[in-house]
Amino acid sequence: MNSWKVLGQGPEQDLVLAVDFSSTGRPIAGFNDLVPRLDPPVTAWETLPPPAGHVDRDGYVDWWLAEVRRSGRPVRAVLGYCAGAVFAAQMAERIADWQEEPLLVLLDPERPNTLGLYRDFHTVGETMASMLSEDELRRYHESASAVREKFGDDDLTAVGTALGEVFTDVMGTVAERLELDDEVREELTGVFGSLVEYLVAADRFDPAEVWARSTAIRSGGPGGGAAVGHEITVDVEHHDLLRHDPTARAVSELLAARTSAH
Repeated sequence: MNSWKVLGQGPEQDLVLAVDFSSTGRPIAGFNDLVPRLDPPVTAWETLPPPAGHVDRDGYVDWWLAEVRRSGRPVRAVLGYCAGAVFAAQMAERIADWQEEPLLVLLDPERPNTLGLYRDFHTVGETMASMLSEDELRRYHESASAVREKFGDDDLTAVGTALGEVFTDVMGTVAERLELDDEVREELTGVFGSLVEYLVAADRFDPAEVWARSTAIRSGGPGGGAAVGHEITVDVEHHDLLRHDPTARAVSELLAARTSAH
């Protein structure tokens, strides 16, 4: 498959779709941590980002769902993490065109925003800490403040482009030191740009109506956010939400209830 990664194989024919922008080396837990904890096991597919320039900003969900439709398999649930919860809502709504609308479960849902992008920029920087000097790492983090001062907090595209230029430059330095070949270097430097494209594309859809009939599982601490149909709070930090056993139990129970109701 080109648009999905298989995370788990369950005994049933139906699919559980998971929407997230995951990247190699990300310290935050992902669906690859959550799916093995689900009981009973499910067949779970996770979105893969399209290649740069492969689809326009309105075409992400169509690109993902084309493969789902070709499979002929029913979709039991769609799970969405962070900004992926926006795509998950759009996906659930589209799936309802050919079957009953699937269960929608949102994990720490958030609308795409520059604050989240700055957070991701700093997080990615820390993964490169061992390959940069203290001065280089300091300048990397300080560059985010300069971008914020120039563009503020509202223009996601402008902020993303500016941060992407910084990331590409620093990642080029890292790739040189690691003596990576051009193909690997291009793949690594393109990660942040792909994330920006993903967020900008998600920001084109208003999920409010669909979120209002969803269930959200939120990590403890300050939160809240957009209105959802039902909310479950678990006592864990955001970055560990998808590797937390109580989160897996909550998702498993929601999936089981969906199965028994049909």
